[in-house]
Amino acid sequence: MLKKQIYSIGFFIASVLLAVASLILPVFFMSFSWVASIVCFFASVILSCVMFAFSVTNAYSLLIPGIGVILAFLGSWLLSGSATFSILFLIIFIPAGTALGLGYKNKKMLNATVMKAAVNAVILGLIAFTVLIGEFSGGSFDVKEALGPMTEKLKQYLIELFSVEDPSVSMVFDRMEISPKAFALFIYDYFITNIPTFYMSFVLIETVIGFWIIKGLMKRTDNQVSFMGRFSDCKISYVGSIFYLICVCCYMLLSEYDIAIAFYNYSNILRLVFIYAGVSLISYFLEFKKFSNFARNLILVIVIVISFTSTVLSSLVIFLGLLDSGMNFRNRIENSGV
Repeated sequence: MLKKQIYSIGFFIASVLLAVASLILPVFFMSFSWVASIVCFFASVILSCVMFAFSVTNAYSLLIPGIGVILAFLGSWLLSGSATFSILFLIIFIPAGTALGLGYKNKKMLNATVMKAAVNAVILGLIAFTVLIGEFSGGSFDVKEALGPMTEKLKQYLIELFSVEDPSVSMVFDRMEISPKAFALFIYDYFITNIPTFYMSFVLIETVIGFWIIKGLMKRTDNQVSFMGRFSDCKISYVGSIFYLICVCCYMLLSEYDIAIAFYNYSNILRLVFIYAGVSLISYFLEFKKFSNFARNLILVIVIVISFTSTVLSSLVIFLGLLDSGMNFRNRIENSGV
């Protein structure tokens, strides 16, 4: 038991160091390549989640990881001088890492693990938002007082960024028939509106990738992984598909009201979920048709990339995921004789 507790502490320290690396290394690589910086960030974040998951699975109870989280919060608060920054630092690996660790420990499949990560992210996100409002409003918890200066600085930064005097940039705006200031305000509105989507998408992506990394690592040991299922087994519940359709309809019907922003973000987050489900069904069909691993993976990568760049194809993949939630396509494929 003592050995596992030592492992748990070691994995926790590794998760914190990787989370720190995700904040520092991308800045270093940014001078060489934006792509390298983004890859470095996501690789560090995902590995941080995996390490924290192993800390949870090796702990006799959640007491040791819990104490570690408290110490990490206090340490980052001491170094940064901001409680908000400390909570945002923990958000990098705590919601997904906790869900991954408990999911493996309790033998949960991907759907349950992702749902747990989403709940963790919402709770910690609300705490972070509350602390931010209190910290930046001087303790009055006035939302306008706290967020007003921050949003105004962001708006002015974007206006200055796109108003740079560059002939090539001006030519682009001329072709778009829009002024740099109008474009900057459009980007500002888009960013502010989609903050929940960006946040939850980040948590969902790191949870899904972390889940399959843990399975791949555990397959090389004597630990049981059959309960984790296969990538091609993912199927969203009928209730999930109904909720997605309700969000889309409410957004379309209430587009003139502020509440539409909430339904807009819900539907965007669920779009990712159903893209995953649609790609999973395509993977099952390719396995059924006995495509080689290389050909299957290549096709899936192409489908995923195009799904995020083509509205038409992403809609088709989402439609597959929606249909699959109400119809047992896998049994139909097996019994079809195709």
